[in-house]
Amino acid sequence: MYPDDRQIAFLHDGTSMRSLGTLNGGSSSDARAINAGGLVVGAAIAGPSGPLHAVAWGPGYGLVDLNTRVTNLPSGVELREAVAVADDGAIAVHTNVGLGLLRPRK
Repeated sequence: MYPDDRQIAFLHDGTSMRSLGTLNGGSSSDARAINAGGLVVGAAIAGPSGPLHAVAWGPGYGLVDLNTRVTNLPSGVELREAVAVADDGAIAVHTNVGLGLLRPRK
């Protein structure tokens, strides 16, 4: 936690720590799980006063809002928190209507 109440997720690789960042200047991010390939999932506040969104972080692309990456979500469904990630890339999420499972395209 920072003095200005920001809470930022970090990844420790055994020797150093790397900030995972925030979404669009948001005040917090939280890492919940990591898979063997280094994909980290969790949640972040979207923008200065936005809602909580499910996120993923990878060394090649940084922190991304899963709501902007998932196609064909039913109308009105928001991905709020990613809670687990499998080694094949499947991600378990909390949504505004219950639990969900995101599977990567092969």
